[in-house]
Amino acid sequence: MRQRKEGDLMPILSFVQEEKQHQIPFEIGVTIREILDTTQLMATIVGCRGNGACGLCMVHIKAGEVNEPHPNERVHLSQNQINQGIRLACQTKPFQNVRIELLYSVFESNWRSIPDNEYFFDTSNKDQPFKNNKTENQRKSYGVSVDLGTTNISLTVWDMEKKIRVADRQGLNGQYCFGSDVMTRLTAACKSVENAQKLGMAARNSIGEAIWDIASREFIDLEQIEQVIIVGNTSMLTLLSEKNYELMLNPEFWEKEIDCQPEDSKSWGELWKISPKATIEVVQPLAGFVGSDLIAGVLATQIMDQLDVTLLIDFGTNTEIALWDSNKLWVTSAAGGPAFEGCGISCGMHAKPGAIFKIAWTDAQADYHFEVIGAAEPRGICGSGMVDAIAALVNQGKLNANGKFLSHDITEGSFVLDEKHKISINNHDIDVFQRAKAAVGTGIDCLLDNAGMNLANIKKIVVCGAFGVFLNVENAQKIGLLPEIAPQNVILAGDTALAGCEMLLLNGNDIDLVKNIKSKAELINLANYPEFYNVFLENLFLKPMGEQI
Repeated sequence: MRQRKEGDLMPILSFVQEEKQHQIPFEIGVTIREILDTTQLMATIVGCRGNGACGLCMVHIKAGEVNEPHPNERVHLSQNQINQGIRLACQTKPFQNVRIELLYSVFESNWRSIPDNEYFFDTSNKDQPFKNNKTENQRKSYGVSVDLGTTNISLTVWDMEKKIRVADRQGLNGQYCFGSDVMTRLTAACKSVENAQKLGMAARNSIGEAIWDIASREFIDLEQIEQVIIVGNTSMLTLLSEKNYELMLNPEFWEKEIDCQPEDSKSWGELWKISPKATIEVVQPLAGFVGSDLIAGVLATQIMDQLDVTLLIDFGTNTEIALWDSNKLWVTSAAGGPAFEGCGISCGMHAKPGAIFKIAWTDAQADYHFEVIGAAEPRGICGSGMVDAIAALVNQGKLNANGKFLSHDITEGSFVLDEKHKISINNHDIDVFQRAKAAVGTGIDCLLDNAGMNLANIKKIVVCGAFGVFLNVENAQKIGLLPEIAPQNVILAGDTALAGCEMLLLNGNDIDLVKNIKSKAELINLANYPEFYNVFLENLFLKPMGEQI
């Protein structure tokens, strides 16, 4: 596959569905079906695992160059159809901009395939299709790994015999209707048993929907799913299992282990209609608000094997931070709120098609160049776009270090980024982002203080989560979101929690892997940090970390 260089424009797949024009950027080397599946359109019918066996995902190539027909396509398509440009989406790889017509389509799904750039590493043989051979109908065993986030749920299904990732899905956590942040949901659960049951069922239903979506599209027998492993932040795990969620609101338990193992996981399997013999395991959190998603992230990134001082930040509604000092793992969590995921921002949105995720500018001009996920019309701005926007405004002298607008370009307390699409940033947006940034910065300073170190000791940074996938490191450093180290030593790692969960799944949930991490970890409760107030105020400023005003 040709490697795309920084600044290269990605080719575009375009088509019309229900009188609406869609344009999807893609990396050369993937099939049309894989391109479509990275959106929530899920636009092609399938009855196989993408190996061309069913012949259902027919598309009409209207313009653009694609690969020669695969032998599997000739089984289902006549030469006349091929001459007309009829192809199977799962076997066709475009080499440039391509325009297609969907000959058969289905309704929009709440779930999408996970884009490759959100994976931590690509050693899963994800692109290897199943071969349509005599063993295809033999008994198989599948396993499911789940990263239960406050906002999103990410899930993968594995063939446990071949150790191949079969499929993946990502979508909203159904608990979102109860509130965007963990404290709101925990408070709701504590008000009544009925609320707690609804929250638990919402999360379990979401996991079930993702599993069913995969099964229906990948031709998997649900009863062949025999293992499910779930990681997540502590609050989400307590709400999922409807157990000990009230302890999360009690400061006495913020440094203690909290049991999130469900009393009756068998009922979950019945709800999901998977094998009656399936084992369903919730990987237990470290303690307090530091969940098993951080444990999984540490496992996946192997930062504890590093000789250099390494900082790991898993950005999210509940941001978890770990500092490895080559001997001990110092960990804490910071309640930054949902700003990193585009929530609480007037024109904010999740990192999905239509979101501005990257902004470039010149010092001398007020022109801004936007990059939009899905190459669609801009509908809002996601977390990484906010970082670029704030850095641009500070750089151009339109926003001071206190987060106050200075420019005459400001109208009624707002700076208009895109007048055509009515996308602007106001004082409240800046304030929300500053508070989220300050919470993370305070967590970093707290860990360094406890480890007897300072910012200069940090040699490597690992940024985890969907927020970091599109992050401009230098802009993040300019406004004090990340410590200033050489940008090449900052790794944008993607979903490390899911990667670590997959490692546990493939290793039979080896508890020794988790025990080793827990044995070297020391939890620091940020609420008990003596310098919290002063450090938080210092980190509110839009300036590089450690720089004096």
